[in-house]
Amino acid sequence: MRRAFWAAQSLPLAALLVFAGWKIRLARLDDREARRISALQHEAAQLMHKLRHDDASPREYYSEASRIVRLKAALASGNRGIDPNVVDAEKAADTFKLDTEARDRLRRLFEQNDEWQYSGTHNGPGRISPENRRDVLELIENLG
Repeated sequence: MRRAFWAAQSLPLAALLVFAGWKIRLARLDDREARRISALQHEAAQLMHKLRHDDASPREYYSEASRIVRLKAALASGNRGIDPNVVDAEKAADTFKLDTEARDRLRRLFEQNDEWQYSGTHNGPGRISPENRRDVLELIENLG
């Protein structure tokens, strides 16, 4: 009789242990996602600060600006968990539901980054004009 009693008591205990393990796993997954989001937000804030206050070369400026767009798109994707490294101009424009003019500005930003990144040169002056800097900053700040 005692064996049957303790065997019957072990089933609820096992169920409780499984439930506790499942809740701990969910908490860890939530914590991991929160840390990922926090890291993306921190990186975006640092890059925005650099764009506003640093006189970076055009290559660095466009690289950092396009990285911010990628980070913001990943953050705006919500539960989809998009990796910022795979975001392109079209995916970012779709994420933010941009109009045609904003899509063109975003596409130009990514094209300028590619031009500086892969060719090492740019068709035009070697420095970014204050108007272009303002335009890029305004575009980034207006994203979701």
